[in-house]
Amino acid sequence: MNKFFLLISLTVFINLTSCTWMSEDNYSPQTTQTDVLFMMYLDGDNNLNNAAWENFKQVQKGLMNLPKGASVTVAALIDGISKDTSARLYPGLSHIGDIYGRSFLLRIGAYTQEEFEQDNLVAASTLDYSKTVSWVYNNGRHEVDMSSGQTLYNFLNWAKSRYSASKKILVLQNHGGGPYKELSTSLSAQDSERVLCNDITTGTNNKLTTTDIATAIKSTLGKIDMLVEDVCLQCSIEEIYGLQDVTNYLIASPNSTLTNSYNYDRIIPYAGTGAKIEDIGKKFIDYNYEFCMEKYFDLNLDNAAEGPCYEYSLSLIDCSKANVLSDIKNHTSALARALLDVTDTQDKNNLIASLGKLSTNTDNVLYGFYYNATYVYTQDLGVTAYILANTPMLHSAAVKEAAQNLYNDLRDNSLIVYGWAGSYKRPLYYSGNASFGSSGGYEMLKIQDGRCPWGISITSGTRKNSAGKNAYYKLDNYGSWTSFAKDNVWAELLSSWKNSGQ
Repeated sequence: MNKFFLLISLTVFINLTSCTWMSEDNYSPQTTQTDVLFMMYLDGDNNLNNAAWENFKQVQKGLMNLPKGASVTVAALIDGISKDTSARLYPGLSHIGDIYGRSFLLRIGAYTQEEFEQDNLVAASTLDYSKTVSWVYNNGRHEVDMSSGQTLYNFLNWAKSRYSASKKILVLQNHGGGPYKELSTSLSAQDSERVLCNDITTGTNNKLTTTDIATAIKSTLGKIDMLVEDVCLQCSIEEIYGLQDVTNYLIASPNSTLTNSYNYDRIIPYAGTGAKIEDIGKKFIDYNYEFCMEKYFDLNLDNAAEGPCYEYSLSLIDCSKANVLSDIKNHTSALARALLDVTDTQDKNNLIASLGKLSTNTDNVLYGFYYNATYVYTQDLGVTAYILANTPMLHSAAVKEAAQNLYNDLRDNSLIVYGWAGSYKRPLYYSGNASFGSSGGYEMLKIQDGRCPWGISITSGTRKNSAGKNAYYKLDNYGSWTSFAKDNVWAELLSSWKNSGQ
């Protein structure tokens, strides 16, 4: 068993008390200058408690291996699940001590070689500022609500008051559930699981939305260099469009990610070499690809007909391309209008089938680009456009033209800077290796000139099944979700079409 799971209370107590505790009297708002500032929002207040603390340990290892003279600072807000809560909701985590269920505001320090070899939880050089701010040390409880936009605002505002950086990177780590109801901040208890940064201990049933994230960044730091979403199912066009004013780059997956696969132990030393922000983003992709390939995770084709995708993926998006994002919205809207205007029954049924399951001209189906997100299905926007523009059995010239325009937006403007998706036995695409490409007749997925059109999803319908098969069902309220959906005919398409084609 991993030593992480065998840490006894005494060891944890010694590790934490060896940190430098800052009292209210000693707290100083003096600003520290650094080249790279990582702001880690590590939400483990659910069944990802262990993943959050393992990421924390990765950071300490990464800081230990910084190049000489490197200027990298890591501020973190980490929140775990309590022993009582984990015993009730997650019996497999019942070994967790109370220390894991508390929230800590930290400047993470580097391991010593001895601390690393002993697999210590917290390095002695890590500074704990939890008692200096009332929003963490609330009547001695050490508890924050990670699902609240106010908590993210508090964390970013604190980081702004203490650190000045040339490159600012925000990391959000927890579950992700896709773009559903991005403008909403209240869901039922049943619905609150599997969304971006949920929090079990507080019991508020909130979720952190793209709107919350954008608001917190804009009202504190104004704009950051990179947002890293260490979650699943968040790289949607709806989300990217809503983040364009607050971050230059986004690292996110349109589908699934593995826990502890963002390799902070390798990213942080690389960031310390003076690398450009875009190159740091590319390394996130490369290291994630290497990690997943090493684990030999395979596509489960036996379950493909049920809809879930078993590949893993990660994309680097240039969110500063406002003109390209505007064109994508317009061309998505134009494509939806062309689809709605199709009158030929057979052609319409073929079109709906292409949207629902991304069928090719053969008997094969690209199930790997039809994602089983929370509450809705999403699908790869580039693959959707490519298939609609190039499938001979579809006869509408207007659909083909609109789809080609949308595909060109993704293909020709480097909005998707870098990306990968696949598994050990089923490679799909990878910007870092031109020879990496899918088998089974999908050669069009290979990336040979560095321009990646794949890796952004779009909502395609509600999550329902018909006789155990994927289905494309009506979605009536999409138009109220995000600024991308507003005044977009795609919303009308989703509210009008259904799997039967009627």
